[in-house]
Amino acid sequence: MNILVIYIIAFASILLSDFSVSEFFSKNEEKEIILNEGVKIKLLIEETSFSAMNTYNEIEIWIGSHRVYKEESATEYIFDNNIWPQARKVENGIYEVVIEVFDAPDINKLHAFYFKGNNLINTKVLPFFGSMPEDINYDGSKEFFGVMHISDAHENPDSCYYNPVLYYKVSNSGIDLDSSLTIQMNKKIWGDFYGFEQNEIILPCAR
Repeated sequence: MNILVIYIIAFASILLSDFSVSEFFSKNEEKEIILNEGVKIKLLIEETSFSAMNTYNEIEIWIGSHRVYKEESATEYIFDNNIWPQARKVENGIYEVVIEVFDAPDINKLHAFYFKGNNLINTKVLPFFGSMPEDINYDGSKEFFGVMHISDAHENPDSCYYNPVLYYKVSNSGIDLDSSLTIQMNKKIWGDFYGFEQNEIILPCAR
């Protein structure tokens, strides 16, 4: 993986639009997305954002016949790609629901919600993952990867600000940061590991 891959990842959320969830819906019908494990998302208030993209800032998450979450903030959720949202049941009876969030002018993010007994017990902000997970380090577990932010361009075209690619393991407890793989892979990309967050360290772009 080289620096070019980082920028490909960074723009994945803008370019990935092969499938539109809205194709399932009639304008006169209630908008719902049916996921695995009896999870569904109801879309209540539709907005139009960057590049005429449809976003929703009022949504409900249901598990079975129970409404477990209602969002009524300025957060804008997106449902127009073929990977997200996803829902699965992880260990200890916990449900993990992951939804894409519009975050321009930065790269989009993923919000992960965790429910147990119809109660919200945790949330996470994840990078946008533009592809399905793969077993990158051949350890028997699959990993997603992505960057949390778009990097500013350096005035020298041969130099880049440090912006780590983050690797997340699909585990029985949820989508979790794989620290060791993140360190290992960023040493290959950047020549050394300079932390889990982007910073102002200037490094050669080509490796």
